[in-house]
Amino acid sequence: MSVREPFSDDRVPDHADRLRRDAFGLAGNIGIALGSTGPTASIALTLGALVAAASFASPLVVLACGLPMLAIAVAFQQLNRWRANCGATYAWGARAISPYYGFAVGWIMLVAYLVGLVSIVLVIGPYVLSLAGVEDRLAQAAVGVAAIVLVTAIAVLGVRPAAWLQWALLVVEYVGIGVLAVTSLWTVLHGGAHSVPFSWSWFSWQTMNGSTGFVSGLLVAVFMYAAWDSGIMLNEETRNARRNPGTSVVASVIGLALLYTFLVFALQGAVPTKDLEANGNALAYIAQVISGTALARYMVLAVALSAIGSALAGIVATARLVLAMGADGVLPAAVARTHPSLRTPVLGTIAVAAVVAIGVVLDALGSTTVQESFTAVVSVDGVLFALYYAMTGVATAVYHRGLAARGLREAALFAALPLAGSAFLLYVVWASVPGLGGWTGRDMLTLYALLAVGAAILLATRLRTPSEYFTRPTEAFRADA
Repeated sequence: MSVREPFSDDRVPDHADRLRRDAFGLAGNIGIALGSTGPTASIALTLGALVAAASFASPLVVLACGLPMLAIAVAFQQLNRWRANCGATYAWGARAISPYYGFAVGWIMLVAYLVGLVSIVLVIGPYVLSLAGVEDRLAQAAVGVAAIVLVTAIAVLGVRPAAWLQWALLVVEYVGIGVLAVTSLWTVLHGGAHSVPFSWSWFSWQTMNGSTGFVSGLLVAVFMYAAWDSGIMLNEETRNARRNPGTSVVASVIGLALLYTFLVFALQGAVPTKDLEANGNALAYIAQVISGTALARYMVLAVALSAIGSALAGIVATARLVLAMGADGVLPAAVARTHPSLRTPVLGTIAVAAVVAIGVVLDALGSTTVQESFTAVVSVDGVLFALYYAMTGVATAVYHRGLAARGLREAALFAALPLAGSAFLLYVVWASVPGLGGWTGRDMLTLYALLAVGAAILLATRLRTPSEYFTRPTEAFRADA
């Protein structure tokens, strides 16, 4: 094991020879991070499930979920100060703990992002075509694939145009959802004809349905927050690569926690709960009831644009993870090649987009509805992201164990907080298993199969490829540096 003072030098990013350095700044990175979560689409598609799980205490669940997320965001910030690598925890875990740990978390990251991308692209076609009254599943899939082609072309051009487009989409989304949230809150507080009157009893443990509702709501909330870390995978292309991306993820988590808590509180009582749960696009339904067709159609468009923005950010970020894994030889080296002038991983980006497109088409050929498909992947993807974030917290504590021994402040920041966040997320995973049908239920069996594929790739790579990834010495912060 080698030891290293993580903040003492100005090392260039690990893939500086492949990606464009200083392509954009802090604002652009935050735009990608916020857009990746697709806040408007997340609220529209999960509000009913969240209220079904935790009733009107849902804002407390969302806020509670933000606390471990913030602890993990700080962990990302500290690890990124150590080294800027677009593989993020895949690379950090390998250097701090072992290459096998790194590959495991890298595979979980990859699957989590791919599953999340399929789920969000699934809603683009239905929402766009609903404006024209078209409900054909194959037509919806065709629109989804067309959206993938569009965002892939933008992703190939680079992170700068992707960030500018992301901010434009966010403005359109936030104008609509802001108007709807304020209108909804007014109706709730002033006793609208269709609203549920506000009561302080909303925030009781009994209203939440105790620990059962709390845990069920947390898994939905994890999915809502998921992918806020995408900005960290663009660290090598961000100005001040070892500081700005960390600032971005911390700011994004704080912003999302406040935004989601307010929106859930403002919107959950606008219509009767049974009606909220029965409608796939909660925002469009609420808008139709309390305002009319114009705002409802705007919200349909806003959700579709939010999903498109989320797909764009997700493909950009996932392609960087694939690049890092390809450069290390644990995925085919071709996905790590970048365009000589654009400096973007063209083949890796196309490969990610192709997997997502195949998933969307296969879903269209299935028998389940779009909403049923989306609901089915929420829990699985929530588990995957919770595992990934928890493993990041552990990697932080292991790498900084020497620094944590220096005093109480260091122990809290570099050990206690990330480990507490990790423990909380692992508890959410463990406690959510009964709701997924148990350890042998269909959802868990699907999860096992996805992880088994990763294990097979790891075994094949280790046996056939003489990659330096498996022989690099681990590193740790030196306490006496």
